[in-house]
Amino acid sequence: MRYVAVLLVALSGACKVVDLSGLGGHAPHIELTSAAVSPTTVRAGSQFAVSASATYGDCAPMLVASYANGTQVVSWPGSQLQGSLTAVLGQTAVSFDATCAAGGYALARDSRSVPIQVTLAP
Repeated sequence: MRYVAVLLVALSGACKVVDLSGLGGHAPHIELTSAAVSPTTVRAGSQFAVSASATYGDCAPMLVASYANGTQVVSWPGSQLQGSLTAVLGQTAVSFDATCAAGGYALARDSRSVPIQVTLAP
């Protein structure tokens, strides 16, 4: 039990505390309201569209759509994201992440994964 207490004290000392008092009593928040790929079935090597939107408050929003090999479409700052990615065989989902930042810190986050079916090119 002493080990757990020491570990908790050590971890709490390593954490950075974020002062939210300047935000007027409001908590930073973000929520993905939509996340989509179009078309949902695409041939390998073809382009497909990604789009997302979010509602947020008391922060600077960032939206990211991530796909194969770290390929990303980024909207910063912004609550709307649109772009295109290239389909890769074997990759079956696009990850959408919304981050709410203030004072250099990520204070809130929301994420969603949208499936995509990639078929063999002719």
